[in-house]
Parts: sequence; structure tokens; C-alpha cells
Amino acid sequence: MELACLTGVQRISKESIFSDLNKLVVNTALDSKFDEWFGFADEEVSALAGYLGHDGCMEVARDWYDGYRFGTSDVYNPWSVLNYFDCGCSPDVYWGNTSSNSVVGDLLRHADQGTLEEVYRLLEPKGTVVEPLDLSVVFPDIGIRREAVWSMLYLAGYLTTEDVSLPNNTRAPRRLRIPNNEVAELYRSNIVERFATVAGSSSRLVALHRAISTGDGVLASDELSRIFRDSASSFDLTNEDGAHMLLLGLLFGMPGYGEPESSREHGMGRPDIRVEPVASPFPYGERPLVTVELKYASDATDEKLGNLARAELKQIAERGHDMGELPIEATGRVRWGIATSGKLVVAVCERVW
Repeated sequence: MELACLTGVQRISKESIFSDLNKLVVNTALDSKFDEWFGFADEEVSALAGYLGHDGCMEVARDWYDGYRFGTSDVYNPWSVLNYFDCGCSPDVYWGNTSSNSVVGDLLRHADQGTLEEVYRLLEPKGTVVEPLDLSVVFPDIGIRREAVWSMLYLAGYLTTEDVSLPNNTRAPRRLRIPNNEVAELYRSNIVERFATVAGSSSRLVALHRAISTGDGVLASDELSRIFRDSASSFDLTNEDGAHMLLLGLLFGMPGYGEPESSREHGMGRPDIRVEPVASPFPYGERPLVTVELKYASDATDEKLGNLARAELKQIAERGHDMGELPIEATGRVRWGIATSGKLVVAVCERVW
């Protein structure tokens, strides 16, 4: 071989017989010819961990930095692995801090309701979206072609896939997923950043989170009413799905809690939103299980919305959406009934021990 060119995020996409630059052989992460040449294989990381005396760190390393698929090989992010071991096996976002992450940030700032729903689905356990990949995509395409977003996220390393057959087929649907915890944390951070803007500031979003987790009905109602009135578009609040997606986004990043679950089976049905406390190294204090039922009504008065919200509270209890064994970190339960009509919102809650 006389010459090779390693490009960045984008491949050389415009090579053709009609250009000055042509007859190139281009390999991407969907190709298997050089799939073991980039990234670290599991056995290589295991050998490195043993050499450095960090054999007990491999499970965390896999969760945080493994998960990429190049062709038919599973690989780790080499930069993150090296920093992880260098920092005494402290898991953190190392690769993400080397760039602006503008691809994810721009996606979430300008995403419509459908795209946001797909991003939230990606963050669920084993979450995937099914989309075709066009690896000749260029940055300007993102603002013109909605499907270009997923190809750019894949090229930039924020998504990966095991569906690597026919790598040049731009119509083949492929199951895309987030590679690992490090990249998932980048999505979470950008979601929280977007909805901090919606809430008015990071401190106001923190105040809303505190009100939701402690059952402060007055503060939560005030904050939600302000957000629905001042920050949400009336075009996005014409049905229950729009209100659901707004509230779901606002509940990402609650301190001491995992991602909010949307319409997952619990008890005798599927609560609209459920947020469970998770193990944390920080002393967040009491963290009850949070369950939310949401109802939308057209042209409703505050009185009607109040009745609907109270009916939603009753539904949580009757259908056992938060009954059964509590998560080990949970201290009791907080139930929320929320009713909306356009930009009007009423929230009522109760605590159950």
C-alpha cells in the first residue's frame, strides 16, 4: 500500500468518475475488511487491565466503553478506556469531553415530537430505533433530510448497529442503539440542557424536580403552569401525546433517579410515566417512587382539570401502578395526577408510605 487516508466523522462521499478524485476504495464502520484495526477488542482491554493491576475493573469498563460494532467485531472506545484506567478505574465521560457534541445538541434542540420520542426510546434498557443509514450524508443534509440525523449520529459515534449486511444499501432498515453508558450520558446531558431552557434555567428545572420527588403540589403546579404558558408551543399541546412528551422530557435528570419510564407495564396497566430512584454515590436523602398519570381535555376549565387530575390519582391506586415491592432505594411513593388543556395545567399529588 502506498497511501491511505483516515477521515474524521464523514467519509469521502463525493468520489465519482466525473470528479478529479475518483476510483477510491472507502471503508466505513459497516465494512468488515478492517474491522479489528480500529478500537480495542475485549481481550486487548482485559490484557491491559491485567498489566495495570485493574482486573476487577473490567465489568464497569464493558458497561461504559464497550458496545461499538465495526463490521463483525465488537470494540471499545480506546481513548475512554485509556483515560478510565489512568484515572484509577473511575467511570466518567472521557471521549465526550473532547468535542462540543454539537451533533447530539443540535438534534435535541431542534427535534420534533416524533424524533424526541425515538431518542427517549433509545435510552430505555435495550432501546433501539429502526432507520436506514446513508453514510455519504454531509452536514448540510441534517437541516433538509430528517433521516440524515440518524446517519450523522452513527458516523459521529453516538449510535451503532449489528445490522451490517449490504453496507452500501441506503434503504435497508437497521436497528440502531446507543453503544454504552458513556454515550448514553451524553444524550442525558443534552436532554437535560434542552429542558433546562424550557424550564427557564437549570435552577428552575432543579426546583421542579425537587417538587415532583417530594410531593410539593403547590410548587410543581406553579412551575408546570409557567412552563406550559411561557415555554411550550401551543402547536405541541393539542393532544395528550404532546403534553406527555413535554412532561417526560422535563423529568430527565432528576437527582438520584434513573430515566423516566413511559407507558411501561406495572400492576394492572401501564402508567403514563414512572421514575424510580437508583443507587447513587451522592446523599440525596429521601427518594420516593414517582408515578404520574396524565389526562388531556379540550377547552376545559380549571375546575374540570382539577377533577380529572384527582381521578388520575385514583386510577394509580386502583390499578396498582406503584404497588408491589418498592425499588430498594425508594422511600415511599409519590403519586401525581396531571390534567392539561392547551396551555392550562393542573397537578395534584399524594404521598403513600
